[in-house]
Amino acid sequence: MAGKPGSPAPAAPKPALRRGKALFSLRFKFSVFIGALIALSMGTVSWLILRHENQVLRDQLTARGVVQARSLSDGAKNLITDQDDVGLNQLVSDAVRLKPILPAESAEESLPRQITAFVNGLADQVVAFAWPDEVSAGRRQSDILYAQIVGTEGLIRASSLGLDQMGIPYEPAPGILANATGKPMIQESTFKDEPIFDIDVPMTIGDVSLGSVHLGLSRVALTRALHQGLATIGIVVAVVVLVAFLITTLIVAVVTRPVGDLVRGVLAIANGNLAQKIPIRSR
Repeated sequence: MAGKPGSPAPAAPKPALRRGKALFSLRFKFSVFIGALIALSMGTVSWLILRHENQVLRDQLTARGVVQARSLSDGAKNLITDQDDVGLNQLVSDAVRLKPILPAESAEESLPRQITAFVNGLADQVVAFAWPDEVSAGRRQSDILYAQIVGTEGLIRASSLGLDQMGIPYEPAPGILANATGKPMIQESTFKDEPIFDIDVPMTIGDVSLGSVHLGLSRVALTRALHQGLATIGIVVAVVVLVAFLITTLIVAVVTRPVGDLVRGVLAIANGNLAQKIPIRSR
């Protein structure tokens, strides 16, 4: 029935209040935030510790490499003065058969042995998948890739790379500078596409120079230890974040359940359902 002229139009019914449905619940967002915060904190601390440990391993590797180069230099001095080229070649051949300076694998003493073995096993699989060349290089019997004795005239007196190297001019590895310090010099380079430390130790008797010893020390053990540490950190952080996510989700569910009941009750009452009851779980 039409209203009288000039009378106001009837008011439209109020739309029912509805709560908007978010893409992700507050519970999920909070759990992800806590998990990301834990992962960031653990990752930062673990990376700082790993950098420190890597520097310690680096210093240990180069220090022992210098000791071996000096030992080779001391053994070569008498052979050079005696013109014993056979003895020099035997000396450099024995040098490259020395045992690895650093172990290819490391274990954390703070963890139980079974957990350590399991985590290290997973880390080894990650390293073998991501860096397969390091696994094959780590099976060598020695970290020393070459040992060469160079005379004062710049010619090779003895080389572990073969007898055909004797008497030819010494060619340093790429990027290696001449040692003018008179002291052991350590430089980074590559040898057959493998990262190395080139250790140059001068040979002198008093003030008389006899040449120098060059030792090519592989850095694979160092990079493998770093990569294994990264893999271990990744595994531990992933497990901790997963556990933290589950625990946080459970705690948030318990805490936010009364709030959810209150919101649902208020919306129902606002929509006209005055018989709606809001459960109270506390006394």
